[in-house]
Amino acid sequence: MAFFDLFKKPYRPGDERLPKNRFRAYFDVMFGRYPKMLALSFLSFLFFLPFLALTVLKDVYAMSLPADVPNDVLAYREATIAVAYALLSIPFLMLFFYGLGASAEATQKLVYQDPTVTAFSAFGDGLRRNYKSSLLGGFAFGLGFFLIYSGIYVYSSLEGFPLFLSIALLVVSLFVTLYFFHLAMVLLTSGAVYAFSFKASLKNSAYLSLVSYFPGVLVFLLAFAFAIPVFLTNIWLLQGLFALLCLFYGFAHLNLVYCLYGDYVFDRYINKIHAPEEVDRGLDRRK
Repeated sequence: MAFFDLFKKPYRPGDERLPKNRFRAYFDVMFGRYPKMLALSFLSFLFFLPFLALTVLKDVYAMSLPADVPNDVLAYREATIAVAYALLSIPFLMLFFYGLGASAEATQKLVYQDPTVTAFSAFGDGLRRNYKSSLLGGFAFGLGFFLIYSGIYVYSSLEGFPLFLSIALLVVSLFVTLYFFHLAMVLLTSGAVYAFSFKASLKNSAYLSLVSYFPGVLVFLLAFAFAIPVFLTNIWLLQGLFALLCLFYGFAHLNLVYCLYGDYVFDRYINKIHAPEEVDRGLDRRK
């Protein structure tokens, strides 16, 4: 079997009114199929709730501790809480990605202009079929989150540690973290398109994430634009507002942006060589 000859159930759209490029495809799918995208966003949000609850509990616990302590004790306490929270976050993020991966599979079918897609049925199929890539992606995302979140507090709490070394370590950690984040999403989207083995999925996604690192980071920031603020504030009102945005739009936006970008990457590095008939699938191929 050819290395990339592992496509899931094929579909050939019958609708001739297809978007001409992926920019138009975003608006075509998001607003032309918004009820289904909303349903998928809601289903993804259900898997996000445990991690959101953990984040709120961490903030509540941190605020309940006395603040009138020496600065070195306060820095050590903040670092300890950050490390524990980031470590506990990994299984919760894996759960979130399990749901996000199911939503990605359903979103990918909408990108391919499959008129038979029903949100709940496609989401259930994704839970059964895309769980390996989803959980692996969640683990990679969790590692990246642990590395950068705990590092911010740990490096700043080290007494006598040179400032320039702390900054250098944070910069390196940031680059590695962004790679893990990008890898997580490539795993997620590739699992919605290909039926790779566990080992092949990790190997292929690691390579694709590396060669598309810099544009991939920009796409990651664009895709997570509505979710990132949830992590950047401990003000519950703002967390709640951004969580609502994720519910009604953000998670649908996240999956759709990465599915469209993933298709571009897969076309460039895989389909163009190994499966030319799959290039620009879901788009108007007429020149």
